[in-house]
This record gives sequence, structure tokens and C-alpha cells, in this order.
Amino acid sequence: MTAMAELLALEGMVARIIREKREALGLTQLELCKRLGIGSGQVCSWESGQHLPGAWSLCLLADEFGCTVDEL
Repeated sequence: MTAMAELLALEGMVARIIREKREALGLTQLELCKRLGIGSGQVCSWESGQHLPGAWSLCLLADEFGCTVDEL
């Protein structure tokens, strides 16, 4: 597997996990953005696989979801 293919697979996996954990809490993308104090399009870009969350965002997500960064 090439490095680009690995990155795309990782983005897809992270996107799926974020969406599943958000939905399990019954939150919309906008509600999660507000709770995290981030821009309104950030969660959408993560869940669509366009971008990966940065280190600080991963910490915020883990705290909000009650999991570790490794689980994301």
C-alpha cells in the first residue's frame, strides 16, 4: 500500500469513528462544533474525510466523547 493510500484509509477510518461517536451522543455536526468551540464546518470536513483533526482537536474530541485519542 502506498503512503497516499494509507493516508486516505486513515482519513476514512477517523471520519467514520467521529461520525459514529457524535451520532451516539445524539449531536448534530453544528452542536458538536459549538461544544468544542470550533468553526461550524470543521466536523463536516473531518467526517467527509477532507481533513484530519489536528492534535488539539483530537484532544477536544476525545474529552467530549469520553474516550482516548488512540480510540479516535
